[in-house]
Parts: sequence; C-alpha cells; structure tokens
Amino acid sequence: MDKQNSVLQANILISTLLLQPQPLFNSTQEFPQIDRSLTKLDFDSFFDKFVAYYPIKFFIEFILSLILIIVLFPLFIIIPIMILVIDNRNPIRYIWRIGQNTYHFKMFKFASTKLNKEKNIEEVTKLGKVLRKTSLDELPQLFNVLRGEMSLIGPRPFWKSLEKDYPKIMKIRTLVKPGISGPWQTKRRLISENEINMLDLDIEYLNNFSLKQDLQIFLATIKSVLKFRGV
Repeated sequence: MDKQNSVLQANILISTLLLQPQPLFNSTQEFPQIDRSLTKLDFDSFFDKFVAYYPIKFFIEFILSLILIIVLFPLFIIIPIMILVIDNRNPIRYIWRIGQNTYHFKMFKFASTKLNKEKNIEEVTKLGKVLRKTSLDELPQLFNVLRGEMSLIGPRPFWKSLEKDYPKIMKIRTLVKPGISGPWQTKRRLISENEINMLDLDIEYLNNFSLKQDLQIFLATIKSVLKFRGV
C-alpha cells in the first residue's frame, strides 16, 4: 500500500473512531499552508511515523485516560466542591483552543481564578494557586482526550482568540492533536529560552514522533507534578 493511501486510511480510521470527522490530509501536499523552508521538520519522515504510530497512540491514550479518570474520580468530586465552597464560583471553566488541523474546541479546566470586581480582572485564588502548583486544574482535560480533541502528550494548544496573530509557521503544531503535557512543559526548565523556543521543541517532537518519546514526556510530567512544579 502506498504512503498516500495509508495516510488516508489512518485519518479515516481516527476520524471514524472519534465520531468527529475533521479535515483529512491525503498527502504531504495537503498540509496547512506553511513555508516548509522555514522549518526543520522532515515532512515525509513524519508522515511515515504518523501512519505507523498515530492509531496506536490514540488507543493507548484513550484507555489510559479512562483509567486515570476512574482512579482519580474522588478528586473530580472533592475539587469542584472546594471551589464552590471556598471561591463561590462555577468549578469548571472552558477556554476555546486550536486543535488538530486548526479545529476549534473547548478545553476544560478547574477554575483557578476569580473576578476582582474592583479591578475588573481575573485573579488567581489561594485555592487556584494550589491547583496550578499541583497541575490539578488540568485534570478535566482527560475528558478532552476521551472526546478526541486532545492527546495526553503533544504540543500545547494555542488560544483561539489569538489565532489571527499567530504566524502561519505556527500551524505546523496542528499536524497532531494538542496535549495535556508536551515537550515545552517538560524541557523548558532545562533549556534557556534564548537557546530554544516552543516551536523548536514542537518540531523536535514531530521529528521524533514515537511511543518512546511520549513515554519519556509522560514520565517527566509525573516527576514534575510530584515535585509540585506544575505542568
């Protein structure tokens, strides 16, 4: 089977499983309109890895997310109650983000801010600081993974409200689903921002798209959370 047909079938399989058909890429020529000369991404190599690994990644992350939701279920009860009692606000909030193939979706989070009516701005609450420090505010995104909008591991999703301000080159990040955690979250503390930026790390992630890399990021994320560094 040639590469084009393999990619098409992989996309159809994933979209069917998600019950959310999205724009499909039939070949490398149909990637988002970006200047390839400006990136270090090996498109053909990425396509081979995408076809081989993406269906496996989907199944593994779907099952793992389901397990995590069951294991952490008490937190999905306790945290909303604490937010309601302490901060007196809706415990769940959503933010419109940019997903795979520039698909727009609602990313869920536990509320960690509250409106300061005097200043008319959102401020992080005391409880919110704890949730952010422990990354517990990100837990509802496990449901985004089950809905097929996000992955456990991948480039972090950009804000929909700023989409027009992003240079076209940034669309390269939407070749895969955005992740709850990713290369930027686990490596930014180890590398000077003057030496490398988020896009560089995301392209490196795509060039090395594999189960081994996702597992390394997943374990690094757990380590970071346990040390209260946040994600």
